[in-house]
Amino acid sequence: SGRTATFTFTSLDKPYVILVKARPTSETASQYFSANQTKTERNNVSLKTENWTTGVSSYQDVTIISKILEKNTTQPRAGELHWAVDYKPYDLAQPGEKLEDQLPTGIDLRMDANGSLVLAGNITANEMTLNPDGSYTIGSPVTLELGRNVSYDNATRVLSFIIPDNTKAYSFSYITDITGEPGTVTNKVSLLGSGTGQEETSKPYVISALDGSASLQRNGWISITKTDGVGAPLAGAEFTLYALDGSTVIKKGVTGSDGAVKLKVIPDGEYLLQETAVPAGYTLESVPHS
Repeated sequence: SGRTATFTFTSLDKPYVILVKARPTSETASQYFSANQTKTERNNVSLKTENWTTGVSSYQDVTIISKILEKNTTQPRAGELHWAVDYKPYDLAQPGEKLEDQLPTGIDLRMDANGSLVLAGNITANEMTLNPDGSYTIGSPVTLELGRNVSYDNATRVLSFIIPDNTKAYSFSYITDITGEPGTVTNKVSLLGSGTGQEETSKPYVISALDGSASLQRNGWISITKTDGVGAPLAGAEFTLYALDGSTVIKKGVTGSDGAVKLKVIPDGEYLLQETAVPAGYTLESVPHS
């Protein structure tokens, strides 16, 4: 059947070692990698004789790591996160063309006063080499160029990396500053291709008060307090910090129950601050403040 190998011995008066090499069919391999997860398969073996039909049996579990897309994070210091997104095609034909990373509010990439990504020291990409044991080794760096193979949409908060050769493996890494309030945020990355399907993986992170304090010390910040007509704190008012062009989003935040919000880790420069949303029943103050 292609799934069962039978060995017949004329005598069992000495020990034997049997080596069997097997590999998944193309269809099975496709099923493994379509789920982007780790799977365990069990290989069973049994020994029987003419006069001992019950015999004895054993098994070995094999872990199959079939993650085309994987995301990990480390924290070099408080208020800062280092993300690594790995694309691993395992020498299989994969339709991957682009990685898209959806950053949550509270996790910010480093950019200049114009809203452009600062690549140097913050964003890198490397080829990876597949080893015989299935692991990968970091290889030569990929030259990154804004607008060509890496980009960031300030409005949608999507970071994109164009995969140079989808038959090769790559590690795409970047540093973010933690600017959100304490709580859990989830960072999701997607592998997009020419087909209709896509692979996705996500990584949660719990923001602590220590992260917030460290971010305030890293660079400039703006503290905003919103009140209603009688001076009571107003929650739910959104403020957006723009570059001087008035359209490129630098930071965005919403006031809490105390009517306050802090826009953290702001690069040195000149900006426009504007209220961009208010709770129902209130009038939007659409005047930009420089």
